Amino acid sequence: SRRVTGREALLLREDFGGTAALAAAWVSLGAPRRALGIDLDPPTLAWAEAHTLAALDERQRARIALKRADVLSVRRPTSWWR
Repeated sequence: SRRVTGREALLLREDFGGTAALAAAWVSLGAPRRALGIDLDPPTLAWAEAHTLAALDERQRARIALKRADVLSVRRPTSWWR
């Protein structure tokens, strides 16, 4: 992204990201990286909370937001940060 925008990428949006695997890997690279995982399936999101996010430390978990939504309807993900 630096080549395109001149800035380092810090926010990752993971569509169909109910397992939060990519989001967890992204925030594991260090602060101030943040991630938003969007998925329609509540059981998948619950699994991610119990397994993927549980494996992260508290600071990393705080930089991930998982939201139940249709990925086609989300336009401004930053409005969802806790």
